[in-house]
Amino acid sequence: HDALPISNNSGPLLEAGLHELAIRFPASEMAEYAGKNLKEVQVYFGIKPASAAVKIFDGSASPNPQPGAMLSSEINISNSIKVQEWNSYTVSPPVPLGTSDIWIVVQVVHNETQQSVGCDAGPRKEGGDWLFSDSDGEWKTYLARTNESVNWNIRGVVE
Repeated sequence: HDALPISNNSGPLLEAGLHELAIRFPASEMAEYAGKNLKEVQVYFGIKPASAAVKIFDGSASPNPQPGAMLSSEINISNSIKVQEWNSYTVSPPVPLGTSDIWIVVQVVHNETQQSVGCDAGPRKEGGDWLFSDSDGEWKTYLARTNESVNWNIRGVVE
């Protein structure tokens, strides 16, 4: 995406349970990165969730985009979260980029209704606000779920 969120404004208030917050880069945007690797994921946490992990997937195209095959090992980040700041996690081995969608997913478990992953003040950029909730088992944009226009504070670093 052209402009990545650089400051934290807030975070979605999510009920107790498992949630996956994702940013999606469509194949049309990935072509220019072919031959490069996704080497790091950065996430801003406001409040520490009960547990958290980072996952990288390829994805399916429209009309119902969703993550496909996992492209990296799940990175358990539960014990290394620093709150009120950006956290960096190494993707090892790095994920080769090509011409398919890339989903960077941060899975969180909340023991109670709370905020964890940060977001900017918007406006929403296409692909910047995907949310899976175990309460309905569906991937939807945060805009579709709440009518709020934000982007998750999740970034990918390419080498």
